[in-house]
Amino acid sequence: MNAESRLFDAIKYLGKLTKPFPGAECELLLDNEIVTGDFLILEVSNMRFIGPNLDLFPDADSRDGQLDVVSVDFDRCKEWREYLKALRNGEKAEAPVKTRRCRKAVFRCVEIPAHVDGKVFLTMAAPISIRCQPGVLEVIDFS
Repeated sequence: MNAESRLFDAIKYLGKLTKPFPGAECELLLDNEIVTGDFLILEVSNMRFIGPNLDLFPDADSRDGQLDVVSVDFDRCKEWREYLKALRNGEKAEAPVKTRRCRKAVFRCVEIPAHVDGKVFLTMAAPISIRCQPGVLEVIDFS
């Protein structure tokens, strides 16, 4: 399967996941800012792309020592699905996301499966701390 087919399939899969997904309450600390919400998607990365080249972090720079945090609020679920549909149709579209940058992210409450560095954890004890160091991404599980 080529990269374009993988991206198409991944976008289609994300669209299907959002239909029955109830959203997830999450509380995190981004540097010194407390962020809470009911999220459809919450992604912390230091790379521009997630999955098979889904470009959610257009300004990400893996060398700057910053984490990029992107979220889709649950109440924007319909807009997220429309965005994914536009991508499947080969159209350019702007993702309905909020973006933030930080040096450290601490998940204080996580009640859904977490995807970390290619692995899915069905449960993960909080707090979970993620920080970026030049050349290194370190995830600390306090459980």
